[in-house]
Amino acid sequence: MKIISENIQLKNINTFTTEYIESELKKMNIDAVRWAVIDVNEKIFTLCVSHVII
Repeated sequence: MKIISENIQLKNINTFTTEYIESELKKMNIDAVRWAVIDVNEKIFTLCVSHVII
């Protein structure tokens, strides 16, 4: 088991919330230890996400 960090892009819905981000991560089967928004543009926003892989 190890923790990895990767950048993930999600669709920018202009009024994104913590709940939106976490639900999108769950859809990708990512159980994040932590995440941070690192870039935002008109169409996407980029997250740096750390999660455990087995």
